[in-house]
Amino acid sequence: MQTLGAVIAPTTVITALLFYFGLLHAQALTRYFGVSSTVFGFTTQDYLVRSADGLFVPLTLIASCALGVLLARRVLVRIPITLHREGERAVRATVAILGLVIIVLSLLIAVGSLDAGFPPESGGLLLCLGALTLTCVLRWHVPGSGRPLRGDSAHANTRTVEYAVAFVLVTVGLFWAINSYAIGVGTGRAQQIEDALGSSPDLVVLSRGRLGLQAPAVTETMCSDRGGPSESSFRFRYTGLKYVLQSGNYYLLLPATWRHGTSPAFVVPRSDAVQLQFYPSGQGVPLAC
Repeated sequence: MQTLGAVIAPTTVITALLFYFGLLHAQALTRYFGVSSTVFGFTTQDYLVRSADGLFVPLTLIASCALGVLLARRVLVRIPITLHREGERAVRATVAILGLVIIVLSLLIAVGSLDAGFPPESGGLLLCLGALTLTCVLRWHVPGSGRPLRGDSAHANTRTVEYAVAFVLVTVGLFWAINSYAIGVGTGRAQQIEDALGSSPDLVVLSRGRLGLQAPAVTETMCSDRGGPSESSFRFRYTGLKYVLQSGNYYLLLPATWRHGTSPAFVVPRSDAVQLQFYPSGQGVPLAC
């Protein structure tokens, strides 16, 4: 049961973190364009796929730090430690104070009392670091100190509670850090889309009915009169648009000259009555329907 719990609990937390990251990423991305993410009906798979965006850097840093700790531990274990009891207590007290200071800093950041230009994710990361530091102090054992680890049931129960509290604090810290980091990544990706609009493919939207896409850069053309013979099954044609994303049954489209906070965004239903045509940027689009 201990082995099963050690595997299931971290896996569940990691999956929840990935889902949470993807959810906040999608919300920040669409909010930047002035659209609610609930319109698109993102699925769990969409959120998990989006969670891969921006996680490469933190995962690399975490894996590198973990590898460094493991290598340092392997080296230190082979070094004889001959601390007197007074020296051991001094080291433990110093590390404990350091852990408490780190947790206090994270709480001050949480309540907004401390604002010294820290990154938004620093509060959650500090909480994780402080919790792990205090856990190390509680589980401290120096070889040769004459204080072996006890194996009675009371000590085992205490150890279980210590690990459970540490697990909760680290999990809360991770969700806290992911909350700020995911919003920042989603907003950053939206800004990159805005900056790259000029070089993205030009979009022509053909529709059997009027979509009412109105913006300074968007042009609506009626391909045929309603009372006359139809030359095309698509009666309306819209140019001056850029494609952003598609999820569920909706497209998110932007005017070619879209700017944050000043231009509208268009959510167009995906159906057989709408057709999208893409053309290389800057080479022009056909004028005929």
